[in-house]
Amino acid sequence: MEQTIKDQESQIERLTRENLELKEELEKAKTKIATETRVFEHKLRELEDQRNEQKKRVEKIQKQLTTMEIENENHESQNRIKEEIIRELTYQTTVLNEKMTMLKVESEETKNMSQEETERLREQLKETEEELLALKKRRLVIRRSDGHR
Repeated sequence: MEQTIKDQESQIERLTRENLELKEELEKAKTKIATETRVFEHKLRELEDQRNEQKKRVEKIQKQLTTMEIENENHESQNRIKEEIIRELTYQTTVLNEKMTMLKVESEETKNMSQEETERLREQLKETEEELLALKKRRLVIRRSDGHR
């Protein structure tokens, strides 16, 4: 029986050592798990921070896009207004050019008519001067003939 007791004590010591080794391994595993958990939690917080930053960037870009779309619509509206103004001014310019052309034609016609009238009046003046000269000569002749008698 003594041998059995020794064997049992030996077995208890061995089991106690194994239990102690298992406890140490368990503590090491717990420490490792705790360390890895802290590392993963840290990485998770970093990823969440990155996700939040990306979300903020996306929101900022969406706001910029909305602003740019509004600005683009405003520019397009202004361009349409300016194009309409250009069309109207082009039309008015065309109308004014046509009127100027008509006025130039009328002016040329009036100038030609004035030149013709001036020429006619010059001719008439010349004829009148010739008639006047002829009358003066006749009168002079008549006076001489009256004076010589």
